[in-house]
Amino acid sequence: MSTLIFSYKKQIRFGLLIVLAVLVVLGVIFGRGKLSRIDFSKPTTPITTARLEIDINDSKRAFEGGVSDGMTIFEALQASSLAGNLSFAYDFSDSGNIMLKSFDGYEADKTEKPIKLYLNSTPIKTEKINSTPIKAGDTIFIKLER
Repeated sequence: MSTLIFSYKKQIRFGLLIVLAVLVVLGVIFGRGKLSRIDFSKPTTPITTARLEIDINDSKRAFEGGVSDGMTIFEALQASSLAGNLSFAYDFSDSGNIMLKSFDGYEADKTEKPIKLYLNSTPIKTEKINSTPIKAGDTIFIKLER
């Protein structure tokens, strides 16, 4: 009886080896070159965030967060101020533009240096931040001109 069980196990192992060998051969024949066509250097997940970099009064900070469709610089600053505990005060002019009063240590009425905003190194007027859209991958720079 034990010889019969041993012989049966031997047959199963031999059968599995044959199946494995056939799979390897089929993989070599039909899968040839497919891995070489995959570009592993490109990210597989899309970028869905934007970055905010602040350089005010010798204090540098950076934030990163999600971007929604139609989001503006103003909305990104609001979200960053809530998440990063930044002071952010503003007012609206009669024409609907933003008047930046203070931001993370900068106070418009206490300094003669103007605050400058850039979207991917393109200068943006502070009064237009509520109408300037951002998209995933953008970087907003805020700094005092020296």
